[in-house]
Amino acid sequence: MRQMRRIACGLTLICLAYPATDAAAKPRIGKALGTTLVAPLIILGDLGGGLGLVSASIVGLAGDSIAAIDDNRITHPVLKGFVSQPLKRVGLGISHLSTGWLEGLRGEDIERLPESQAAYLEAAPVMGRIETFSTGVRALGLGVHDLITAPLWFGAELVGIERWRTSIYRTRRNARIQALGPEPTRAQASDD
Repeated sequence: MRQMRRIACGLTLICLAYPATDAAAKPRIGKALGTTLVAPLIILGDLGGGLGLVSASIVGLAGDSIAAIDDNRITHPVLKGFVSQPLKRVGLGISHLSTGWLEGLRGEDIERLPESQAAYLEAAPVMGRIETFSTGVRALGLGVHDLITAPLWFGAELVGIERWRTSIYRTRRNARIQALGPEPTRAQASDD
């Protein structure tokens, strides 16, 4: 613990001293402090949304499996999917809550989320669950990436070296696009 404090103090001193050696550096203290507030929310959104989407896919897949028994051509007139349909609806609810968590804490609109009710409940049951699971895993990976790059993001804003800022912004942007698809309709103000 003591060694971690020493490392943190040393890095802080380097970050504070470096701009003095680079005339082009323009520290943005306000932006640096803003990252300390925004980064944890983004990370929580990624991780919570990712776990929720993985859970939704598992619940939905369980509903699809049970539907093979209680909602097929032979049993549907009698059983009418009395177990599988509610289970699929629970999965859809988890998916929507997770998507809301992901979008809300990231502060952006993710174009292809939330999944539509018709697509989740009726269309391509197993393939749809694989896509939901895949999106959840990618969101979890993005959360880990954001967790690693958050201190670098803070340092880049604090030190104010433009090439660092640009490089970190580009890395975070590319990771977000790979994980969640096209950029949001409204760019994040915190990354500008």
